[in-house]
Formats: sequence, structure tokens, C-alpha cells
Amino acid sequence: MTRKKFLLIYLIAMIPTYLYRLGLMQSLIQESGYAMSNDELFEKALMVQVLLTISYLIMCIGTYLRGRKVGKSFIVIFPSIGALFDILIVIVPFVPTIMNLMTLFVGAQRSPSEFISLAKEKEAQLNSSQR
Repeated sequence: MTRKKFLLIYLIAMIPTYLYRLGLMQSLIQESGYAMSNDELFEKALMVQVLLTISYLIMCIGTYLRGRKVGKSFIVIFPSIGALFDILIVIVPFVPTIMNLMTLFVGAQRSPSEFISLAKEKEAQLNSSQR
């Protein structure tokens, strides 16, 4: 998976994770004047959990594919930890953000083979311009 494709897929899956909780809180604030049953609250919270799970699965798969390409297959642990804290341990809000940023930083780095191919391209350009 290329760098651009990884960043695009990861960001498209990551940004909604912040919006899901915001939407849940907004709907709770709007309906605070009305009597909301426990079933309605449970349904909304469950929907947010399912959407978060789907988003984190997409992020983990994209990260796994990018990690294999760049030789850093360990980076799949970052979105996994973020998912754990975002879905199960909701009390600690900054851990998922830190894990997402670490994933983006490590996943966006070039692999050694990409550096070698870039160096060869530059060398070929220099050799052709010197002739």
C-alpha cells in the first residue's frame, strides 16, 4: 500500500471516530429536556460502539497492509490500543488520539526499498543531465 493511499484510508476512517461520540453527546444534550428511556439510550450507545468498531477495523487492516509494505508490521498495535481505549475504556480520552498520531507518523515513513528506488531515480536523473 502506498503512503498516500494509507494516509487517505486511515484519515477517512479516523476522523469519524471523533464525530460519533460528538453526535451521541449532542443528541443527549438536545433530548435532555425530554424523557429518554434506557432502551433509547442503549440503542444510541450501541450504534456508536458498532460504528467505532467498524472504523477501527478499517484502520487496523490499512495499518497492517502498510506495515507489511514498509517492514514495520508492529504498527498495527497502535490502532489496536486506540480501539481498546476508545471502545472499552472510555474514561481515558487522549490515548486513542496519541495512538492515531503515532500510527500516522510511523505509517507515513518511507520503507528502505522506497529510499533505494528514490536514490536510483535521482542518480539516473543526475547521470542523464550530465551527458
